[in-house]
Amino acid sequence: LPDAYQAFQQGASRQLARRHSNLGEDLLVEALERQMDEGAADAGAHRHVLAALAPWVATLHLPHIAAAGRAERLLRALYFVTFFRGDAFPREIETLWRHIGRSPRNVVPALRFLESKGLE
Repeated sequence: LPDAYQAFQQGASRQLARRHSNLGEDLLVEALERQMDEGAADAGAHRHVLAALAPWVATLHLPHIAAAGRAERLLRALYFVTFFRGDAFPREIETLWRHIGRSPRNVVPALRFLESKGLE
């Protein structure tokens, strides 16, 4: 049953991300920030949520978000989830970053953000 539930969750997430991509940025920031709450859920729930976020990350258009001045918050949330949850969920975190890098238009804003974090 858990595998069927996860497959359904992934399918629903893909469909929703495709149909409502305009909600992706806010949804991602909220979900990523909630990943930082230690007492919110068990590890299995964190894993499922991170996996379900992948289709939403795939629909991001970082240059438009950056031009509106909102990319910093989204990338910061992903950065801190990577820092705090990366050891526990490396595959899921890698998938999120891979989806950002899959689109060439997203690479430059993401690298600029990571460069600024490295200089802090």
